[in-house]
Order: sequence, then structure tokens, then C-alpha cells
Amino acid sequence: MGSVKHICHVTTVHARYDTRVFVKQCASLAKAGFKVTLVVADGKGDEVCQGVEIRDIGKPTGRFARITKMAVLAKNTALSLKADIYQLHDPELTPYFFIPALRGRKVVFDIHEDLQGQIFRKYWLPKWAAYLLLPFVKVWEWLCARLFEALISVTPKLVNRYLTYTENVTEVRNYPLASEFSSADLSDYCQRPKSIFYVGGITLDRGIKTMLDALQRLPDVRLNLAGRFSNGELEGFCQSHPSWAQVDYHGWCSRDDVAALAQKSRIGIVVLSATGDYEDALPVKMFEYMASGLPVICSDFPLWKSIVDEAQCGFYIAPENAKALADKIQTLMSEEDTAKSMGDNGRRAVSEKFEWHVEFNELKALYERLLN
Repeated sequence: MGSVKHICHVTTVHARYDTRVFVKQCASLAKAGFKVTLVVADGKGDEVCQGVEIRDIGKPTGRFARITKMAVLAKNTALSLKADIYQLHDPELTPYFFIPALRGRKVVFDIHEDLQGQIFRKYWLPKWAAYLLLPFVKVWEWLCARLFEALISVTPKLVNRYLTYTENVTEVRNYPLASEFSSADLSDYCQRPKSIFYVGGITLDRGIKTMLDALQRLPDVRLNLAGRFSNGELEGFCQSHPSWAQVDYHGWCSRDDVAALAQKSRIGIVVLSATGDYEDALPVKMFEYMASGLPVICSDFPLWKSIVDEAQCGFYIAPENAKALADKIQTLMSEEDTAKSMGDNGRRAVSEKFEWHVEFNELKALYERLLN
């Protein structure tokens, strides 16, 4: 490629150390020899971390400011760097880069989630408004596909949808960095406390009520809960739940903290509800549990069932079925050899198949095509 090429990642939504954006993509690109800048909006200042230059444009005062004033500032800051490729991670940034793309800037949009499905899950957005927005979302998808140099997405479903607009779509799945969990010591598995583990956004459709209801049936089991609540009302509901006393709430956790909590747990839980888009997602938390050597209990979506069946790494249940969840937890707690064997199987499957470096090769190949 000749001289060192400059890749600029831009987000006003994600945290500066976001797992997909920073840990996997930015840090991996820097390690591979690219010059990498990450433009963020968190008010924590500029820094250089793991070879990545982080440029902070300040913290937005609210949602409206984030999608207007801060989005413009993010665009202006990114373009001033004169990078070779700009990779966007937030849907609201995309309209601000339509004109730069038309003027020859190489813009890539990393589509993390299914926005068509997501607008129906926004707790602050009425359903009637979501239906009104849907046609505009479809037009926006078409514009992104036609104007940007390339699109990246995380699941076959999204890739197939965008392939109807353009052939320049690359699938980069959100698999874990196995190295983050490779030091996990499984020799003490049977001596660990009877704790289950959930990490990620805490919402009703991600199964928090199902987990709490299941705990009511398992008075000797605890939940290591890591993540942020979607809103204060939900947090209040959970804290008033009869089984909240069985919860060890850790709030947002660093990558090292997540790995440490996994080593204090026996089972990884990912019992998301059927929302229309979760069914086709690849939940990174499930692969992180597997990489940590934990057996998993997940929702019985066909895609997830195929992964668990192939790896022989856990059980699946109907979403929102607290009794089924409690039964499977009890089985894994009482049949320790089975649980440990499933954990070993999951860890092996990640190292052989579901690992980030395989996906990074796809990302790197995309950049090299665009740069050449």
C-alpha cells in the first residue's frame, strides 16, 4: 500500500473503549500498521491508547445536541484529519457524510444493528411514530448503500438486505478476542460460588425480568449483573423485585472486569426476547461466555440453537420462560461435570471458529481493496 494509510473511525454514541469500535477494530488496525484516529464525544479529553489517537470533541448535552451540533463537529473534526478512509459507527452521523462522499471522500458505514427493527424497541418512541419512520429508514438505507464506498455489517440477515442495494457489503461478525479470556483458570470451576453471569445492556427485552423471576425459584443462586440499565424506571423495578437481594450489581465494567467476573461465575445467560431482530443477531456476550469456559443458556432462536448444538456448549429455552431458565440453571449447578464439559466445548469452539482475528482479516481485506 506504500505509505502508511490513515483510517479515521467516528462515533458520538459509543464509549471510547467500546469493544467493537476500539478494542477490536481500532486497536487491531493500529497493530496491523495503519495510522488510526478515533473521534469520540465523551468530554474525557484527547489521548493515545494502544497506538490509536483518540480525539475528543466534548460531551453532548442531550440527544438532540448529539445528533445535530455534535454530529457536525464530529464530521468537521474527522474531515480536518484528511484521512484515507472514514468509518462511521452511528446512523445519525451518516447524513452529514453524504456530501463528503459525493465529493470523493472514502466513507464506510459499519452497521451495528438492524435500525428497521430497532426503532420499534426504543422505549421513548411511540409505536405509531416508528411505523411512520419506517419508510424514511428504508430510504436512508438506500442512500447509505448508494453513496458510501462500502458497508460493513455483523449478521447474514443485514448483509443480505444491503446486498439488494449494493454489492459493496462486507460481513464482519462481532466475535470475541479470545486472548482477553485465554488466561481464565477453570481448575476451580466446581469450587466457584453458585453464580450465574449476565453482561450487557439491561432492558426488559434482554431478559432481566426473566432472570430475576428465575432466581426466585433458586434461593441459593446469585446473579453477577454487569451493565447499565436502559432507564431509571427499570432500575427501580428491578431493585424492588423480591430476588434483587440475590443480585451482585457491578454496573458498567471494563474488559478486564468482565473477564474477572466470568471466573467468579458458573453459567453465562443470554435469554433475549423475540423482537424481530435479536433472532438473527450474533450476541457477542454468548461467545464471550464460551471463551471464558462457561456453559451458556440462551434463547431458542434457530441461529443460536445451531451454534449451541454444534459446539455442545449449553442449553436453550423459550424466551421469557423463567421456569425453564431456572430448571436449566439447576441442572448445570447440580451436574458439575456436565457443566464443565460444556464450558470446555464452548471455549474450544471459540478458539477454532468464533474468534475476532478471523473477522479482522475480512475488515483488513476490505480496507486494502478500497485503498488500492
